[in-house]
Amino acid sequence: MNTGRSGSLGIVGRGITNPVWPVAFQGMVDAARSQGLTVLFAGSGFDVTQERKAIDLLLGKQVDGLIVSAADRHDAAHLERISAFGMPLVLWERRVPGVDAPVVESDMRSASSDLAAALLERGHRRIGFVSSLALPSTRYALGADLPASIIQDKIEGLLAPFAAAGLTPPVDLVRFPERNSEAIAAAYHSLLDDPHPPTALVASDSQVAETMVEVVRSRKLRVPDDVSLAMYDDLSWARLMDPPLTVIVEPNYEMGRYAAELAMDPERASEERTFSARVILRPSVGSVAT
Repeated sequence: MNTGRSGSLGIVGRGITNPVWPVAFQGMVDAARSQGLTVLFAGSGFDVTQERKAIDLLLGKQVDGLIVSAADRHDAAHLERISAFGMPLVLWERRVPGVDAPVVESDMRSASSDLAAALLERGHRRIGFVSSLALPSTRYALGADLPASIIQDKIEGLLAPFAAAGLTPPVDLVRFPERNSEAIAAAYHSLLDDPHPPTALVASDSQVAETMVEVVRSRKLRVPDDVSLAMYDDLSWARLMDPPLTVIVEPNYEMGRYAAELAMDPERASEERTFSARVILRPSVGSVAT
């Protein structure tokens, strides 16, 4: 591992197609520029093999620090070696057991519980959740150890209020399709074709939400009369929908800037903090008809 300094910061993430990523990335860039550093980005597609290659590429460029959104927390020996060697490393939104590095994330578990509580209050008991994860099974089992901590936090946060209220969590309505619009659409159709279909649908991110909205419109379902909708991420199109879409929002720019600051100054690793995420309830969530 080359530890020479190049005046640059390396970032490894899924890619640039997620619409909220540029906001976080801009925060990283602004923080790096304020210290005279440039930023080098490499996409992994959340594939561990590609992630290793991306990290090797950036290390070959002699970056002074790394920010990594880990593809799979169960396959991260390469990240353990980086932190053990002393290379400044920050994990973005995904915790990895055994890796001694600060994690920059928001409290998705609490925000998800807040969303579920709002849905339960409005009579929803059948809540469908879709997230694109590369898993052997598209079905979820309660307590499953998922490769991405952020997705696990979202699901467990959504389900927790059910148990607290003495209700059966709708684990049968969790889906993990492949990362393409056709598979995501099939997942939503399967939920809506269920003998006991969900009265509310939740998308794990804005890209999944786009397909969710397309499926609901293709079936001529009324929102929120026939089905309520919510998603993680707050983009302009969510506010412009008719009706506007309920979202969970996190401070992406501030988080990105903070991640870069930690990567550039390893002495601040003890300052690791969790940012707040919050629910913005909009008219896409309504009460279940009785």
